[in-house]
Order: sequence, then C-alpha cells, then structure tokens
Amino acid sequence: MPNGSTKTGYLEDRYEETLVGTHLTYKAFDRKGDFDDTYIGSTLYTSKREDLSGVGIDIWRWPPTRSFAVYGTNFVTGYKGFNFVGEVAKVHTWGNAWYMKMVKKMGKIDLTYSHRDYDIDFYNPWANGYS
Repeated sequence: MPNGSTKTGYLEDRYEETLVGTHLTYKAFDRKGDFDDTYIGSTLYTSKREDLSGVGIDIWRWPPTRSFAVYGTNFVTGYKGFNFVGEVAKVHTWGNAWYMKMVKKMGKIDLTYSHRDYDIDFYNPWANGYS
C-alpha cells in the first residue's frame, strides 16, 4: 500500500466456490490365488468460483479459468503380499497427473515405493498428492 501499511485479506472473503462431484468404486475381482481383491474407481467433479470483490486476482494452484472439471480413475490391488495403488487424473483442457505406490509388509518393516508425475499445468487445488 502507498502509505506503507499492510492490508490482510482472505480468499473466503473474495471468492465463493461451488464444488459438485462424485466418486464411484467397483469391486472388479475377488481374492483368487495370489491376487487380492481388486477395486477400480472413477472420479469427476466441477468447480465454479465467483469473484465477490471484483478484484480478480489469480490464485495459485487454481486454473486461470473461473470454472474447471477434473476427472480420473484409480485402482487398488495386491499380488503375493505386495499392495499396489494407482491414480490418473486430468484437469479438463489443462494438465495430467499420475501416481503409483507399492507397499510390501515384511514383519515389522514396511517397504514402500511411491512415484508421482504432475504436468506443469496440472492446476488442481483439491489434489492431495502423496509425498
């Protein structure tokens, strides 16, 4: 500010967001032999935000457009004591992301391998990626 003072504002005071979506999970296979139960899921949601203040600031991790859709699929399965989890997501007209994780229990020790890859333009404020 010109006089050197500071003004604090919150996004909740400047924007209103409407978020609508769903996630469905389907049990694809029962446990059989060396394979554990296998599940496949699908997610779709849309976000529309409205500028309440008229300022029009860009928000980090939000797509530059005022509304966007995100869709993706995921799976969970196991094989011979290894557990596998994976997810692929896309922000409509923007970037992609994918994530894979493998876990193996060995007595008191859990071995975990995790890999994720997000495109530079994967703007998704609701993505809670694993580290």
